[in-house]
Amino acid sequence: MEIAFCTIFPELVSGVLSQALFSIAEKKGVVRYDVVNIRDFAVDKHGTVDDYPYGGGPGMIMMVSPIVEAVETALGGAGSGEGTSVILLDPSGEPFTQSKAFELSQKRKLVFICGHYKGVDERVRDILQPEIISIGDYI
Repeated sequence: MEIAFCTIFPELVSGVLSQALFSIAEKKGVVRYDVVNIRDFAVDKHGTVDDYPYGGGPGMIMMVSPIVEAVETALGGAGSGEGTSVILLDPSGEPFTQSKAFELSQKRKLVFICGHYKGVDERVRDILQPEIISIGDYI
């Protein structure tokens, strides 16, 4: 199984993946991890990945282009076909349960979009058609 994380905090994700069970699973060849820095796909020299909401509103959201390009890189050009799932982690999504964990464990490749700020631009959902999963109710 391959698992990719698209994030603006690659060091944080890589740090967790290098510990305990995650590291053991990778060393045994059970899983291969990839961490994609969304900022690498920013169009300006400052690595800007956030902007005001397209239709207006309070707060900042993550921009469309850097996320889409990061996910396409994580997919490796293969697209999200059979055995591959693109997953957006979002509080509005389907709750993550044991049965969902089992379902995802049967996939060949998982690509997680790790949001930040007030969320991601709605067009990310329209373009990538990800599964939307909530990891729990908390603040």
